[in-house]
Amino acid sequence: SSRLTLGFGLIVAGQCAAADDMAAKRARFLEASRRLRKKTRGRKHTPSEVLIREDRDRGHRDDF
Repeated sequence: SSRLTLGFGLIVAGQCAAADDMAAKRARFLEASRRLRKKTRGRKHTPSEVLIREDRDRGHRDDF
């Protein structure tokens, strides 16, 4: 019985460590994305739907 409790305790501790690790990864990702948005603020960009449409049309026209 104590072995099961010990095993369960290790699993719970592992899950807590995994949750802490995910929280740290999320925080690093959010910080990196904040810096990227700041660096690219004000730049012109092409909307993704335009890029997708252009890619889809590529190769389907005779002049390519």
